[in-house]
Amino acid sequence: MAAVLGRGAGAIAIVRRAPSGRLAWVSTAVPLAGAPAVLAPRLAAPETWRAFPGWKSVTRVPAAPGSPAPPAGQIDFEVSDDVAFVDLDAIWRVPAGLPGRAHAVEGTIAGAVLAWQALPGATPDATTAVLSLYPRLDLAGFIEKRMVAAEPLLEHAFAVALGYADAIAVAAALDSERAARALPRP
Repeated sequence: MAAVLGRGAGAIAIVRRAPSGRLAWVSTAVPLAGAPAVLAPRLAAPETWRAFPGWKSVTRVPAAPGSPAPPAGQIDFEVSDDVAFVDLDAIWRVPAGLPGRAHAVEGTIAGAVLAWQALPGATPDATTAVLSLYPRLDLAGFIEKRMVAAEPLLEHAFAVALGYADAIAVAAALDSERAARALPRP
């Protein structure tokens, strides 16, 4: 997905369906102030994803003695959630560095995927950030399982809502960081 958004554009979302009609992924594009080369590393860092609503903590998982380590060039991090009726707790694996693509390898939503792209925006100092998700919300809780089983298109709706909320929250957090850096120091 590629989009060029101005600062007042808000967000654009797209849903991709699998041949079966089930959700393949959803992408949400949001405008950010700053060049893509500057923002891409922030978007790729799991610590930035703490801004996702419901992600109570995001902690890198140190290799424990006797436990299998992630493959070379991969980092594991643990997410704990604080959302009622949904279990988003998971161990996610992300390649070190760019791009910001992660897979849930353990937990109820194992198999979930998220990825960030930082594309040139409407001006040289603007970025269109695209968050793509396959969130596996159909596995996240009893209510979600039942609702998606009754109406499979609800999986698409849940994913669009989650993608929008996550992308907007990260955009707001990065804009707040940028504004804080721009303030004069007393």
